[in-house]
Amino acid sequence: MILSQTTLGELYQSLSTEEVKGLDLYLQKNTVGKNNMLYQLHKLMVDVKHQAMLAKLDTDYLKAELFGGDTKSVSKLTTYNNLLINHIKEFVILSKVRKKNVYTEILWGEVLIENRLKRNLLLKLTNFKKEIEDNDYPLMKLFFHQREKFFYEHLILTKKNYENLIISQFDQIKSFEEYYEYYSLELFISLFSFLNQANKVYLLDRSEINNKLIQGKKSSNVSIQILALILDIQLNIDQSSYFLLRNLLYDNFETLSINIKTQIIPVLVNYINNSVHKGNELNEHENYMLFMYFDKNNVMHSKGVFSLVRLISYIILELRYGTIEKAEQLLEESLKVISPAQKDSFQYLIESRIAFAKKDFKLSLRKISIINPSDSIYYFPQYKIMLIKNYIMLADIDRLMAERENFYKYLNNQKNIQEDEKRRHKLFIKYTEYLTNARYEHLTDYMKRRIENALLQTSPY
Repeated sequence: MILSQTTLGELYQSLSTEEVKGLDLYLQKNTVGKNNMLYQLHKLMVDVKHQAMLAKLDTDYLKAELFGGDTKSVSKLTTYNNLLINHIKEFVILSKVRKKNVYTEILWGEVLIENRLKRNLLLKLTNFKKEIEDNDYPLMKLFFHQREKFFYEHLILTKKNYENLIISQFDQIKSFEEYYEYYSLELFISLFSFLNQANKVYLLDRSEINNKLIQGKKSSNVSIQILALILDIQLNIDQSSYFLLRNLLYDNFETLSINIKTQIIPVLVNYINNSVHKGNELNEHENYMLFMYFDKNNVMHSKGVFSLVRLISYIILELRYGTIEKAEQLLEESLKVISPAQKDSFQYLIESRIAFAKKDFKLSLRKISIINPSDSIYYFPQYKIMLIKNYIMLADIDRLMAERENFYKYLNNQKNIQEDEKRRHKLFIKYTEYLTNARYEHLTDYMKRRIENALLQTSPY
């Protein structure tokens, strides 16, 4: 069997360079004597990983290197494989413990409760982090904290402090209800995302879901409010929920974890984009204000928030509502985080847009023309639109007509572009022929009205 397809190979494939170094030290301390064969197996796997051979070599290579021609090599390798896998499990779990992973903290609390270690339990309760929103599992963590608190009160129970035990039990009940409410909303958000992606329709009890939304939006818990508003935007495209969610993000930005922020930000941006595509072009400025806020708070390039589409949108909006200097700065910052494969084509596309904003149409055309056609696939619609816009401004009718036809064929052949987006691009193609000065001057009044109507706010595209 190919090594990358084995359980052990898959584990080594997933380990980072730092994790491999840590595992090496761990095995040196924990494998001696007969178990030294484990360390040899580990070194072999590390070498194969470094040489990028996990997908090329198979288990016969390991048997030959470790046991030569031993007839029992198959069973031996299986035994050492399983032992090494267990060591890797222990190493990874210990690494999580050192990082105070929420699940290992919960497990430690359960151990303290089971062994009735009241001093250790008190120490854990004392060190509990109060800013629960700054955590990836805020309400789960709070519930288990209240559970530990209840059991601590139970361990020190006397007739005089029954009141504390009762209060603690009420706190535990409340925290469990909030955790249940939060997790239910989280599951519904996930469910509707899957349904949208799969384009499936299921009959669900909408009254139950709407009740959850109403309760969630009224909750005094910020985390629950956030999920309820996300679900309301997802299901009902509710504008008031958009503004409430945006304000919650702004008001609690410092205390929210990056995971919660990466849940909120795409929801806000997608809502505004969809609104703009439906004809509410005034919302483009709202989109610009969002991007400026994220940029100011250093999350535009964060994992989970960063995307090329958002960067391009931000730079385009900066050219429209901000300054050319800021757009150039954004380009420079973006080039540091973009993958090498997309870097050149992204750079020339944005430089072309910046030159266009400066009304240097020849430079804009030169920049967009540098892009290798095989690389332009990453930004093909934007790439074609920039070519067409420059040919319009330079009144190069022959090339304009050729690019229009090329772009139209591309749209018809693409399955992964949404129909709504295709219609918008086709409307652009339709009227580009008439947008050069020379052509526009000779249009009939009827055609001018057609173009003006296409540009109205009420026009769906």
